Amino acid sequence: MLRVLVVEDEILVQMGLICFLEALGHQVCGGAANAADAVALAEEQRPDLVLMDIRLAADGDGVTVAQEIRDRCDIPSVFISANLDNATVARARRARPLAFIHKPFDPGDLQRVLEGADAPRS
Repeated sequence: MLRVLVVEDEILVQMGLICFLEALGHQVCGGAANAADAVALAEEQRPDLVLMDIRLAADGDGVTVAQEIRDRCDIPSVFISANLDNATVARARRARPLAFIHKPFDPGDLQRVLEGADAPRS
């Protein structure tokens, strides 16, 4: 089981991700729609993983937020985005994500990424 923070500015997508995670037995320790809330929740809750939308409407850049969370809290991210062109992926790699998931996401793909993130590290 992972403790997951969901950062997604589309509330229906955020709710869908939260329901999906909970159905798989993961604990959702928060949902954020903007950068400030995401960083604050990450620092307060210390999740195992952040599911991060690359583009946030209010703040614009999930890559910067993911990098800040990694730098401050050493928490990895998985990017979920409809915009996974080569330039976006190249820029997002700076945050050292565990994976990229394309929206609309395939539940099996996301489940495999979560299982990999939950695997014991040697």
